[in-house]
Amino acid sequence: MPEPVVREIKAGEDAVAYGAIAALRPLVGSLSQFEEIVSKQREGGYRMAGIFEAGVSESVAVAGFSVGRRLAWGSYLCVEDASAHPDHQCEGHVDQLLRWVVEEAKRLAVDSIHLDSEVQRFAAHRLYLRSGFRISAHHFQLNLEP
Repeated sequence: MPEPVVREIKAGEDAVAYGAIAALRPLVGSLSQFEEIVSKQREGGYRMAGIFEAGVSESVAVAGFSVGRRLAWGSYLCVEDASAHPDHQCEGHVDQLLRWVVEEAKRLAVDSIHLDSEVQRFAAHRLYLRSGFRISAHHFQLNLEP
């Protein structure tokens, strides 16, 4: 069987990422809601890369990211989403995507790569640490009533 292919998911084909992202972000809702959210995020520079296996129409794993500059970090690539489709978890796909993200960050000549991970995602933390990331900060959140 051919090796899975990593490639960028372009605007207009976002539906191929839905299954993998919805597994991580259930609040995205329906496919049409997901496509609307991603479309708005793309306006701000959001991009996605996916892994595609032969004979599978959806991406088996997705990484969503953006590039920017901050006073605290200099130029950076921020991984906002990294998830495998539920039918393809624990197959090494997110690890493969992280390697692709590192190469993309080098190509873009950014100073660093950042990502946040929910505190209970221990398996993800182990993967990020194995991939060379370090825990560098605490992220605080205050939800506001609508």
